[in-house]
Amino acid sequence: MPTMYDVPHSEDFALTYDEDDAAPQPQALTQRRLMPVRRLMSFLFGLATISWPVAVVGYIFSLGASALQIYIPVLYGDMIDKLDSSASRDSLWNTLDAFIAAQVSYLLVTLLGGLFIEVWATRLMRKFRARLFHHLLSQELAFFGRASISEIITRSGQDSMVLKSIFASTSLQIVTALMTLIATLIFMFTQSTYRILVDDNMSVYLLPSIVIICLATIGFGALYAVWGRRANLYVRQSAGRMLGFTLESFMNIVTVKVLQIENRHVADFCAFSSDYFSRVLKFNSVTRFLQFVTEGSGALMLCIAFAVLIRTYSGLLEDGFDIGDVVTLLLHIKLLSRGLSQLITSVDRFVISLGSVERVVQLAESGVLPQHPLVSRLSKQDLASDVSLGFAPQAVLGCSKRCGGEGAQEERETEEAFPKMVDASPACVLNGRLVLEEVSLMSLSTSGERALREVSLSLSPGEMLALDGPPGSGKSALLLVCQLLAWPHKGAVKFGFTNSEEAERVHELTHDFDALRVQLGVVSSLARDLFRTTVEMNLVLGTRTPTTSDEMRAACTRVGIHDRILSLKEGYQTVIGDSSGVVFTESEISQLMIVRALLRKPRIFLLDQADMGLTEEATASFAAVLAEERASGASVLLVSNKPEILRGATATVRIEGGAVISRKP
Repeated sequence: MPTMYDVPHSEDFALTYDEDDAAPQPQALTQRRLMPVRRLMSFLFGLATISWPVAVVGYIFSLGASALQIYIPVLYGDMIDKLDSSASRDSLWNTLDAFIAAQVSYLLVTLLGGLFIEVWATRLMRKFRARLFHHLLSQELAFFGRASISEIITRSGQDSMVLKSIFASTSLQIVTALMTLIATLIFMFTQSTYRILVDDNMSVYLLPSIVIICLATIGFGALYAVWGRRANLYVRQSAGRMLGFTLESFMNIVTVKVLQIENRHVADFCAFSSDYFSRVLKFNSVTRFLQFVTEGSGALMLCIAFAVLIRTYSGLLEDGFDIGDVVTLLLHIKLLSRGLSQLITSVDRFVISLGSVERVVQLAESGVLPQHPLVSRLSKQDLASDVSLGFAPQAVLGCSKRCGGEGAQEERETEEAFPKMVDASPACVLNGRLVLEEVSLMSLSTSGERALREVSLSLSPGEMLALDGPPGSGKSALLLVCQLLAWPHKGAVKFGFTNSEEAERVHELTHDFDALRVQLGVVSSLARDLFRTTVEMNLVLGTRTPTTSDEMRAACTRVGIHDRILSLKEGYQTVIGDSSGVVFTESEISQLMIVRALLRKPRIFLLDQADMGLTEEATASFAAVLAEERASGASVLLVSNKPEILRGATATVRIEGGAVISRKP
């Protein structure tokens, strides 16, 4: 499903800078090289030096556990030999005591090694996260204009936690697997089992089979590692898009509500999550196949060993081999296959994790290095200064490509017990009249207080009412009630319709609030967000009727923002918003919000500080727009501090303590 961010989700992006343009442009991941492994390894080794003595102790214990694990099959085979040869009971008990001691020692040493490694990884991550956090806070504001906040959170949080799994688990498993493989081979060729391996039948059938199976498994693991690094990077980036979209959606929930784009956000989230879970399914399926191959190779080695032993068993006994030697050989072959499987999966997991490490390194080496010893030893290599993050601003908020109004509004599903909603037909078109009758609204901030106290006012077509009062008097609360975003616990909200002479009381059970709100031109100081998409797509957010290019440019010309948009690199098709690199002044943002409201073609304008930061020229254009809209029959209810705007008001309503004090022409 296409989203507002008009780029295929199958690609990832990196910020690059053209010399002729300061604005970053997206570049496909497939067109850029991955970060060199040696650079990532340098970063990891630099982190590993934090509290390294604890790590050394942990690895010593873990290697000791691997040695005990290899020695246990020897004791097991010795016990089988003594049982087969009817050895004395004391000899059997001594062997059993040694076996139990080896098992208990293995468990205790494994536990101690794991605890030391966990303590080391925890200390390492605690210090690294503190250094990274300090590094990010030390950046200039321009840095956060290039980097998506949601992406920074994802990289410094979810991706950085992959580092802990590398140090606490993956690296330990690689070391112990290597130890198991090497030590097992040494035991097999230095103990009594060596005579079995050099037997003619064994050397002809068993050893070549084991070598071929090991090489084939290693080859498949290598192919998986090459594919898995890039595939995992795609998964992490897809997860970042989905999580970033969720984060930014709730951070800008007021704008989402005001523009009535909840359904489009749900559709976009489905697109992001579908992309993420499809990638996860593909990645996990191949990973499961790798597990099948590694475990299957181990089972195949055992089957071949058993087949060869069955074929040569009589000859082995005639040559004087003990049954215990045969059992020890089988256990070592099983241990060899397990070590090989662990090594391949651990190395693959490590290579795959490099995708997350790369994202963390890009974040840690971005911006300006703070002059503080807290980060002076972050890595053995010096942190680069003044470099871009190397990742794309993600599509953190959006709507479908049909933002221009081509998509029909989804029908609201209601249960049969509820009254039937009024259909959003031409008969329900607003005529510009708005009436509040003794409206009271409870305050959300302080329990028991009222934000509005029995407020009554009327707004007629072509009229402009200005709301006046000190901060916290209830002006914004009144506008929220008029927007149908806050429902009063007492009183009535009435709208005038083209098919009725009198204003009609509205209720969510009898009227489709979405159909009513879309006819309101809202500009709020709480909803001034620009989403990461083109200028054109930003302006048509919240419209429900098709908007032509000429209509959009005409509205921008009326407000006085048209020339500024044309000055952008790609005009109305320029990507703006979070981490786009395009910066608008406060006045220009206000103008864009006004254009958004105009493109809805509303009959009632509800404006809360819509003129915030407007220049003198922009203020004059805004005043002219309001006069033109009123002349066409639209009504205006606004909060403003600019005399140029207030001069056009037909009346001023004074509000204090949530109550209407006076109404003056």
